[in-house]
Amino acid sequence: MAKSKPAKPEKPKIVSPTRVKLSRRYVEIKYDQGAGSFAMKESDNPLPSFPEAMQALAPLVSLICHFPEKYSQEGLRVTGIDVGSKGGARSIVIHAKKHLDDSSKQFEISTPERLLEHPTEEGSFSPPLTDKEAALVWEVIEEACKYVRGQRAQGTIDFDDGSGTSEDDADGDKLPGMEGADKS
Repeated sequence: MAKSKPAKPEKPKIVSPTRVKLSRRYVEIKYDQGAGSFAMKESDNPLPSFPEAMQALAPLVSLICHFPEKYSQEGLRVTGIDVGSKGGARSIVIHAKKHLDDSSKQFEISTPERLLEHPTEEGSFSPPLTDKEAALVWEVIEEACKYVRGQRAQGTIDFDDGSGTSEDDADGDKLPGMEGADKS
C-alpha cells in the first residue's frame, strides 16, 4: 500500500493583525485567523514598504498626543501598533520611541486609543481618525498581512567577483582565475 503524503499547510488567507512590532532586528506580529490566534517573531527583512508605512504614522503620534508638529520630524521612530476593538469598531494604539539629546534611553510613547472607523455601539467614545489618517494605519496592517503571507525582502547577491572580466571585454574568452593564461 502506498503512503499518502501529508497535505501541505496552507498559507494564511484572511489575517487580522492585533499587534505589529517592528524593530531593527526582528518583526513581531500577533494576528487572528479564523478561530485561532497566532504569533510570529521573525528576523527576515520585511519589504521596504513595511518600515516606510510604519514611519508614515509618525505625524499621527504628534497629532494624537498634542505634541508640536515638528516633534515627529526628528528622532521619532514608530515601533508598532496595537489593533483592538471598541464600541463595535476597530481601534488603534501607536507605539513610538523618541531620541532625547540629554538621555541615553529613548522616550517611549504610546498614543491614547483612537478609532479607525465610526463606532456601531454606544459606550465610551474615542475620537475617530480621519479617512486619510486611517488609510495610513490600514497600509501598515496590509504590510503586516503581506509579511505573514511570506512576502519578504529578498537579499541581493553581487556577482561581480572583482576578477576584471565583464561584458565589456572585447575578447570575451577570459574566465575567472585565467587572467595570465595564454589563448591557444
